Amino acid sequence: LIGLGISTTYPQAFSAAARLGDRPASENVAAMSTVQTAIGFAYPPLFGLIATDHGIQTSFALIMPLPILAMLLAKRSLGRGAS
Repeated sequence: LIGLGISTTYPQAFSAAARLGDRPASENVAAMSTVQTAIGFAYPPLFGLIATDHGIQTSFALIMPLPILAMLLAKRSLGRGAS
């Protein structure tokens, strides 16, 4: 189920980045791609380091604010598209 959720949010994130009106769509998509690539390289070792030093429960607890932040930002981007 987690994989299904991620597989649907990835294209939606790029679509939302392209719809932002602050810069050209190509620049927004490139920035989104750069950030997601950096996160993809940095996150697994960081998660493993935290899990090794402090336990798997702590590492999961530290990432819990991220889905909440994603939901708040999704509401914000939906508000922009409606105007």
